[in-house]
Amino acid sequence: CRLEGFVSNREQSYEDPIE
Repeated sequence: CRLEGFVSNREQSYEDPIE
């Protein structure tokens, strides 16, 4: 669960790996 993923993919799932 990343803040970056949450902000970018909050529509899909806030636990998306954004690296």
